Amino acid sequence: MGSPKLQSAIIPLKSCVKRMLGPTKSVLLIFLLTPILALNQSEAGNKSGHLECSLLLLKGIFAVKMPVESGLSVTERLSLFQGQSEHSHPTWHGSESHIYLSEKYPNLGMKVSRPKAIQDFNSSAERLIYLRYFIHSNEEIAKYVRVVKIQERGPGWLIKEIVTDSWPLQDAIAVDQVAKETLHNLRSAVFNAEYRNNENLLIRDFTKRLNANPLSPNIHWDPVGKKILVIDAL
Repeated sequence: MGSPKLQSAIIPLKSCVKRMLGPTKSVLLIFLLTPILALNQSEAGNKSGHLECSLLLLKGIFAVKMPVESGLSVTERLSLFQGQSEHSHPTWHGSESHIYLSEKYPNLGMKVSRPKAIQDFNSSAERLIYLRYFIHSNEEIAKYVRVVKIQERGPGWLIKEIVTDSWPLQDAIAVDQVAKETLHNLRSAVFNAEYRNNENLLIRDFTKRLNANPLSPNIHWDPVGKKILVIDAL
């Protein structure tokens, strides 16, 4: 968790980096800098865990592309996304956001934050991006699961991949033997992963979610790709 001295160094750095780089790049850079800031700390175990996580995250960053950052407003981007001056009603409603679909881009969805949930919306997006990098940094885990790609981000909105044939994994494992075996293999791969004992809360939470009963509705099964699919933040 870090000493008070380490935390006092990281907090202002987070604010400065976020202003310069934007939310997506800053959350990744801060994590990479954390073990460097910890070099003078006595917590050798935590330092080692953070460094290991950072190296894996860096590997994941090279494996997948960062979302494009945009300054367009929700209205401007939605008009471009749907190709019309008056946008339609959202297809899905959630506690923090709506999702719009487009005939122009059938494999994408535009997720728009509710006005009072912008902080939770941004946090969810960053967790999903972060998880995607970690999944793709481990070839054994990536055999069985993938995380949907966020293609573009702007103020209060994002555009992400939509897999129209996917359905909740909890339902799939009851009737699809391949889905059930894939979940078993994924659990084993995560358990055996080199970073299973580190201090990264996101990965520990992912492990916990994989063993939950019932499974999160944001964990799906893709019957075409034959992989487990994380469609939103867990």
